[in-house]
Amino acid sequence: MSEQLELTLGFIEEQPREAAEIIAAAEPAEGGAFLAFAPLRSAVRLTENLQPWSAALILTEVPLERTVAILRDISYADAAAILRHVAEAERTGILEALPARLSRDIERTLNYPVLTVGAWMDVSTPYFKVTTTAGECLKGLRSQGESCGGMAIVTGRGRRFAGVVELEKLLLLNDDQPIGDIIDNRFTPLSARASLSMAHSNPGWRRFSGLPVINRRNDVMGLLRQDALEQAEKLVVPASLPRSGNSIAGHLATGFVITISGFIQLLAPDPRPGQTVPSGKE
Repeated sequence: MSEQLELTLGFIEEQPREAAEIIAAAEPAEGGAFLAFAPLRSAVRLTENLQPWSAALILTEVPLERTVAILRDISYADAAAILRHVAEAERTGILEALPARLSRDIERTLNYPVLTVGAWMDVSTPYFKVTTTAGECLKGLRSQGESCGGMAIVTGRGRRFAGVVELEKLLLLNDDQPIGDIIDNRFTPLSARASLSMAHSNPGWRRFSGLPVINRRNDVMGLLRQDALEQAEKLVVPASLPRSGNSIAGHLATGFVITISGFIQLLAPDPRPGQTVPSGKE
């Protein structure tokens, strides 16, 4: 490994957002070649800090095996957001190559319109029956590897939403005590088809950093985390990106951005005369 590459990798580790801006300003093919060559950890760090539509453009230039490896290592919400901007034919190939469960979960999320709760929920979140013991519940939450939002989602028959159990109260139970003993069944979950603005007004955010999501039949579908909602409120982009020109500036010019709160400012070096490029910084 050359000294120059070592410095580049160190820069990615220490300042991943700035490094991602450099990759985004290059031609998608050049960015794709770098992600394909760089160590997986560095490629993941870069992808996590790219805008989803920009990451989608670049990953289509990356070999399928490496794209799958990157998508497996980034957060579920980021992977779903990126694949929403990949052309259908290419997305189908990627989904087929991903692990079956992850592919199924992402595809389910993509079935919801981008301005709804369902498009941003994590459907891999575990839920527990009212008869589950506190010890079993805690073990399940630990195995998840991601924040549970400060709660355990509890179901009754099948996947029907029954309520939630606060993590603090769960920790006070004996290991063999059923979690149904301390269930909060007056909790109002989010609807998967609710708008993001409606989700924002749910009073549950005052208590938890994640809220359960249900469908029309009251079945538990997943969890909407606060950071995912904040990401959605900052920037929501259309499900498909028109492609225009070969440069990243051309892609920026044709990538229409819908802002919910604030504006994302994108920098591209020396745009050609007559070309409109969004400017500024997030």
